[in-house]
Amino acid sequence: MVRLHVKKGDGSQFLYDTTTKTATDLLITDLLEIYNGRLKIDRICCELEELSKHGPFVPPSMLGLTDEQIEELKLVDEYASICIRAGEPGRG
Repeated sequence: MVRLHVKKGDGSQFLYDTTTKTATDLLITDLLEIYNGRLKIDRICCELEELSKHGPFVPPSMLGLTDEQIEELKLVDEYASICIRAGEPGRG
């Protein structure tokens, strides 16, 4: 059994256990899939933090309008009644 310690610069990324019989090309493929998957998850987490700060997009017809303008034009966000905003208690 062999334990590989994958790093980027000085930072530890993950440990990977393998055997000496594993083909190098398969090993590299596995390591790349794990590493790229971790990068995707990290990006998703960062975007979710931003989403929690600013909320989701409004419908295109309401984009750039103030709350008063939306009221005057009688525009309705069809998803507002079914989506729960961050920090609100769950429904149902």
